[in-house]
Amino acid sequence: MRKGFTKNILLIWQNAEIILIILFFAIFSFNIRKVFLTPYSFLNGQFNEYLTPNLSLSDLLAFLAIFIIAIKHAYCQLYLRRLNYTLSGHNYRLLSINNLPYYFSRETFLITAFFSWIALSIFWSPFKQIAIYRTVLILGLFIYFLVVYFSAKKSLYLKKWLKMAILFSAAIQAIIAIFQFVRNSSLGFTALGESILGPGIPGVAKIAIYGVKHIRSYGTFGHPNILAGFLLIPMFLIVDKVTDYFVDDHRSKTNVSRENISVGKRYVFTHITLFFVIFIAFILTFSREAYISFFIGLVILFTVKFGSIFAISKARIISAFFILFAIAFLVVSRIYPSVFLSTQSLEERKIYLDISRETISSHPLTGVGIGQFVFNEFVKHPTLQSWQYQPVHNFLLLITSELGIIGLALFLLFILGLLWRRVRSTKSIGLTRLSYYCIIIGFLFISMFDHYFWDLKQGLIIFFIPFVLFLIESDDLTYYDI
Repeated sequence: MRKGFTKNILLIWQNAEIILIILFFAIFSFNIRKVFLTPYSFLNGQFNEYLTPNLSLSDLLAFLAIFIIAIKHAYCQLYLRRLNYTLSGHNYRLLSINNLPYYFSRETFLITAFFSWIALSIFWSPFKQIAIYRTVLILGLFIYFLVVYFSAKKSLYLKKWLKMAILFSAAIQAIIAIFQFVRNSSLGFTALGESILGPGIPGVAKIAIYGVKHIRSYGTFGHPNILAGFLLIPMFLIVDKVTDYFVDDHRSKTNVSRENISVGKRYVFTHITLFFVIFIAFILTFSREAYISFFIGLVILFTVKFGSIFAISKARIISAFFILFAIAFLVVSRIYPSVFLSTQSLEERKIYLDISRETISSHPLTGVGIGQFVFNEFVKHPTLQSWQYQPVHNFLLLITSELGIIGLALFLLFILGLLWRRVRSTKSIGLTRLSYYCIIIGFLFISMFDHYFWDLKQGLIIFFIPFVLFLIESDDLTYYDI
């Protein structure tokens, strides 16, 4: 019995970082955290998310995974040195991880320069406490996702479990979101990070249906738009898997046993059912930019996958999608005109655009410093209402406002270079990685109309996920090709 217990403990230790990584992806959507108030956590009487550091459960899981890997690596290096010393008399030479060839790519240089620029911006940031927090957060998440990438490249089953963890998290969030909309209020899951919601609560995102206020679905995220952005990932993963099944079925309709056909049908039915639940929650977020980004991604995915396989004109596929989208848009906007055609949010966002232009014109090269947009907004415009102290709803303008043109250039060069090199390194994108391209393109579209991919922890994690999955699927990468 003692041997069995020791064996189980050893097995858990050997896979500890894998378990922690899977848990991270399964529960990061639950906003379980401890906030640390600052002198500017309450602006004009209301709590401000963007000027308040926090420590979440997902942070602890990420730190533990990095810590365990560091311990294992240190032990491995110590063991190899002792073994090399012991066998030196027999002319043995063992290859340490430090002897592996390291390819310092252009993207490695760009991301190093980008993080160095972020760290430097602390010196000219007026509110240094939030600047240090944002720097540690962004750099820490990047290091953690590098750990995820290297762990998945060495593990045969981690990639599969990562996707399953994302689907599990999405299913839980979808169920919570649907019941929130049905009840028109929060469900009381405050311990899981659910916001207090209600049609009469100020600051809660709402829509008007026939003149009646109704909340938009949040899940346990801080805003419906963040939930919608997250749900794009599992929806594209499911669509990719289901379409792969039909593509493979079309290519080989012969020599397939009835048992395999039955298993395949159950597999497709399960995924379609899950997609239906997630899609309902996605619709109930009423996130216009997420709707359009999902449509754009579907057009790209279906055009590439089915256009060549079934010899259908790609122009016809694109035309059919646009016609269906136009019909759906007209029907929904006719029944619920406030869902798509309301300009109130656009008018409200004009304030942030004006502040962003003012900030960029004053600090064109360096910006005001990492995490300083809202603080600078408060200093320049102290009489705004408390809920109006938000970042500009444009990812690129926000980066430019905080890090200047230099920071924006480094960021764009890294993202575009990373994607372009992976396309150029193969003859085609490949159907396996196509869904990740669709997600990334959708995210880039959303970033033109929102800010959560940059200044909110959950948004940063969501933004990193498709890039990490994409790199894991890239078979042309070597261990140290970052």
